[in-house]
Amino acid sequence: MAPRHQKVKRRIEELITGFQHYLHFFETNNPFNQYGQMDFHVETIRLLKKLGSTANALRSQEYTEALYRTLEAWGMNSRGAKLKPLPEFRAVLAVKVDEISDLESLSLQDCQEPSILAERLWQVISNLEVAENSSKLVAGTKILHHLLPNLVPPIDRAYTRVFFQWYGQMFQYQQSQFLDETIPYLVTIAQSVALDKYVTGRDWRTSPTKLIDNAIVGYCKENGLRLA
Repeated sequence: MAPRHQKVKRRIEELITGFQHYLHFFETNNPFNQYGQMDFHVETIRLLKKLGSTANALRSQEYTEALYRTLEAWGMNSRGAKLKPLPEFRAVLAVKVDEISDLESLSLQDCQEPSILAERLWQVISNLEVAENSSKLVAGTKILHHLLPNLVPPIDRAYTRVFFQWYGQMFQYQQSQFLDETIPYLVTIAQSVALDKYVTGRDWRTSPTKLIDNAIVGYCKENGLRLA
């Protein structure tokens, strides 16, 4: 096993063993404290549950506006990642209603074929033309996280990429490979930790995949892992 994979495997083991600790560390050292980052996210997830299905959410102007507002708060409408105008954003998602809804019944906790899941997710993400000058993987997972919260954690450069030991050029130009490599690790975490007991629907504890993301951020913060 290559040194990078050995390091990632050790990190996964440490994350699983100390999951509650890293979750707590995230919550006491939370880097996501700008206006709307948490509140808009919580409201979007609550609205998804209220609407009853992913398809209903994608057809709801209220929901797509809430999702758009959340993505803006999460840095997806800045100089480096410019979202398309809301009407175009809605139109892109409308085309994907059936394809995204087909994934609604799946979860990381029940996944038996991670490689097939990674392929299906990339098929959706690679065709989501919702932003300019942005990583499709980052934008796509942040969107799908709010539509499929049991299946897709949000992926970013500052923490997810760093945790999994992917360097800048690798992450930028091998995005499908990143998903191929990391989905099995994420499935391992989801199936090794009793995530449901931590889900409260409040603050950042909105779903099993958000808890995994929180713990990864907490691990990076405590161990001083940064972009390189």
